[in-house]
Amino acid sequence: MSRSELVWSLLDGKLPPPVPVELTSAVHGLLASTDRMAVLSTDLSEFLRLLDRLCPSALELQALRESTRALHKDVREHIKCASALLAALKPYRRPRP
Repeated sequence: MSRSELVWSLLDGKLPPPVPVELTSAVHGLLASTDRMAVLSTDLSEFLRLLDRLCPSALELQALRESTRALHKDVREHIKCASALLAALKPYRRPRP
């Protein structure tokens, strides 16, 4: 159900369909996972800064830098996608405990 459909149904006095239990648990799982990914993103960013500060020209570490940057990019992309999904589900979200 889109937001506009939700608004129209509420204006007509109809309640939105109940959220299935499995969707609720999936949303809670996604929220928890996204929170952990945000922490991981922060840690990766700090690790990259530390690596650049301590060993700015170490060629042996170039492959590690590149793979860590790629991982950091993937984590940020996951957070972006998960945030968009959670925002789309917002009409059905319940307050976080």
